[in-house]
Amino acid sequence: MTTRNKDVDLKLQHLKNLLSKAACPMMYMMDMFLQKSSNQQPITIQEVQSYTVTCKGYLQMLQASFSEITFRRRSFIKGDIQPQYKALCDDTTPVTDMLFGDDIKEKIKEMDAENSVFKKVGHENQLDFINPPEGEVGRLTNLERKSAKLMVASPRHMYRTKNQNTMMVVF
Repeated sequence: MTTRNKDVDLKLQHLKNLLSKAACPMMYMMDMFLQKSSNQQPITIQEVQSYTVTCKGYLQMLQASFSEITFRRRSFIKGDIQPQYKALCDDTTPVTDMLFGDDIKEKIKEMDAENSVFKKVGHENQLDFINPPEGEVGRLTNLERKSAKLMVASPRHMYRTKNQNTMMVVF
């Protein structure tokens, strides 16, 4: 099995596990109702309160399952989206009725603005190095490199512009 298929299978197993856990409180409630109806016993206030707590547990597990489905859909779609919009697929994007959040148009406008600024800064400042040798002037310090790695995922190259005020990260 390929690595990608193993990853997809693992994510779907996680989702299946969440859905089965969500079904447990519902099955428990159905069992309680069947016992009461077969014995023709009335339901007490305490039992209604217990059922309410069980329903809340069921809804929480169902909500977690729906969130997981949304995250998995985003991760599957991420490979087909243009690079500047891949951040829409992050798990930090809130889960709403819409796959990429309710304010997608605003997010796309912000990303387009950021992308145009990035391109403008890159062209105006003419970069010193694309992949400078270790120890060259303009090379990032280890602290700057570690800070940049904390902010971004898997940068290929990190370098400064000629004016030394802008740090660029290329993926």
